[in-house]
Amino acid sequence: MLYRSDSSARVIIDALQRTQDVRNAEAISPHVALLALVQLPVADTILPRVLCDDTVWPPAHREQVWKQVNDGQISYSGKVGTFLPPLIANIEARTAAEAAPVVVEHYVVDALADFLTSGDNRGFGVNVDALRARVGQLSGRMTASEEDRQKTWLVADTNLFLEYTFFIDVAWNTELGHDRVVLVVPAAMIRELDAFKVDPRRERQHRRTRQVLPRLREIAFAAPPRTPAPVRDGVELRRLGREPSASPDGRDPPVPDNRLIAAALEFRWNPPGLVPPELTGVTLPPP
Repeated sequence: MLYRSDSSARVIIDALQRTQDVRNAEAISPHVALLALVQLPVADTILPRVLCDDTVWPPAHREQVWKQVNDGQISYSGKVGTFLPPLIANIEARTAAEAAPVVVEHYVVDALADFLTSGDNRGFGVNVDALRARVGQLSGRMTASEEDRQKTWLVADTNLFLEYTFFIDVAWNTELGHDRVVLVVPAAMIRELDAFKVDPRRERQHRRTRQVLPRLREIAFAAPPRTPAPVRDGVELRRLGREPSASPDGRDPPVPDNRLIAAALEFRWNPPGLVPPELTGVTLPPP
């Protein structure tokens, strides 16, 4: 699984592996691992910037780790040398549990936070709540609000807009047997509709698309970014502004239907919420 990682997650994992190899150790010390993460280029990954934030890792604790490593007080065998394998196993488990097509930095941070709150590792002094929240804030990952958790999120296929009754005239919540439904419109679907709009050879789809697209955009842009817009009682619409970052194994990304599937999977493992992560008791500086 870790061979299918987004660029930032790959940078973190490669740095940890490289540090272990350079030190010619069977396993990497967590002290050395944290320092390796702090020193990563901030252009490549969010984590070093967050770990250098004094509200996340207070300077006194960070400097103590630097001193222990530089003074040679850290052993590379036994209990302190078992950091990397369980960390990677945790990352893989989190990725698999959410059916994510690739490992992303968020899973690496969650696994690191698990480690830092276990056993004697609390002594590193990292505020893991602030760590998770800050990485989520900077990466744009958001947690679903309680209101959003009560909704049914329907990732729409192109035919939903091209065929049958005009989409705004359907009581989707009633048809699906749910109180509140949100129609999720992937970017790949908009591209398909745009293609039909300029192709007069398929007259019926061409005509319907010219009706659908203006109405879709009118509804979607009436609400703030990342916020579902009302369509009718019990029905909302949320347009996804970008293509998915990865495609599931075995599926050809240029194929529109495959991109729709990838968008649905990404939406599944990247929560759709409207509000930032809960920060109860956590104070963060502005991004």
